[in-house]
Amino acid sequence: MDRRPAGLASGILLLLVALAGFGCGGSLTKSRAASSVPSEKALVSTATAGPADVAAEAYVWGSPLVVSMRTAREFAQLFGVNHLYNEQQLSDPGIRIIVAPNVDTLYSVALLDLREGPLVLTVPAIHDRYYCYEFLDTYTEAFAYIGTRATKGVAGSWLVVPPGWTGPVPAGDHVVRSSTPVLFLLGRFLVSGADDLPRLVRSWPR
Repeated sequence: MDRRPAGLASGILLLLVALAGFGCGGSLTKSRAASSVPSEKALVSTATAGPADVAAEAYVWGSPLVVSMRTAREFAQLFGVNHLYNEQQLSDPGIRIIVAPNVDTLYSVALLDLREGPLVLTVPAIHDRYYCYEFLDTYTEAFAYIGTRATKGVAGSWLVVPPGWTGPVPAGDHVVRSSTPVLFLLGRFLVSGADDLPRLVRSWPR
């Protein structure tokens, strides 16, 4: 099911979360449209600063990008790019996909690369369990959410677009504007004990 708008660049990803019968809710938060690149004013203000000050500013500004791109390379090797990886088991102290994972949560992880065009995330109605998809840019800023609280668990498709993109949007789709062309998608799904685990795992996309 590829709902590619006319003129949309190739590289559309359909992350179909086939979780019919599961649930939660919320309303898509407004994404941060401003670029994370320092403004001209900010750059000019450093012109009168000493070398140590400029070096410190550069480190503070650039270190999140270095760490994020290193993490992105690791994710690409483990899970691929523009591919939704879904855990099959609850986490234990040995799991380190998430820094400090919950013991009652199954996680989904994807590294998204929008440099060739937008991607599409499609989610069914989910109203009987908590879930959340969190979008993180390469500055580690969470800029949008889909899920129980953010979108009230409604079914829908979200077009995830790179900075500055102005192309067509399919009718009925929501737009999530990323502030960086490479970003992370992190999904969390509540599991109510071991007996509930197979029910969720059977519905993970393959």
